[in-house]
Amino acid sequence: MNSNPDACMNAQAPEPPGFPAPGVDGFQADFSLWPVLLARLPGRQPGQPGLERARQWLDTLEAALQRQQPFAVVCDMNAYISHKGESPEEKKAAALWMKRHLAAFHQYCRGNVYVIGDEAARAALLASGRQQAGASPVRIAAAATLPEAVALARQMLA
Repeated sequence: MNSNPDACMNAQAPEPPGFPAPGVDGFQADFSLWPVLLARLPGRQPGQPGLERARQWLDTLEAALQRQQPFAVVCDMNAYISHKGESPEEKKAAALWMKRHLAAFHQYCRGNVYVIGDEAARAALLASGRQQAGASPVRIAAAATLPEAVALARQMLA
C-alpha cells in the first residue's frame, strides 16, 4: 500500500494503491485512502449467480459503516459493466442489506463515484445510479479515471 495518499492522483500510476496488477480477477477493496474507499467490482459471467461477489461488496460496505465515520466510495465499474448486470440473487441480497443498513448508510456515506472509461457507459450508469438513489442524501457521480474519481470523492467529503 502507498504511504502517500496523494500518489494515486499521479496520472502516470498504472494501478491504484492496494489493487493487484491488471488481469487479477475478483472483487478488490482498498481502505488505504480512507475516508475514500476504493473498490473494483468484477463482471458476472453468464450463468454464475455471483453471490460471492455480492457478499464481498456488502461485507466491505459493512466494514466501512462500522468505522462510524463519513466516507465516500470510488468504485471501478469497468469490468462490472462488461458483463450483463446483477443476478436476481445479488439484487435480493443487496436489497435486504440496504434495508437493514439504510439509516447508517445515509448517515455515513457521502457519495458514490463510479469509474468507467467509456463515455456512453459512464453516462448511462450515472443516470441509472441517480435514478436508483432517488431522494437519498448519498450523492452519485462518475469519472473516466481513478484520479478524477478520487478528487470527486474528496469533494463530497469536504
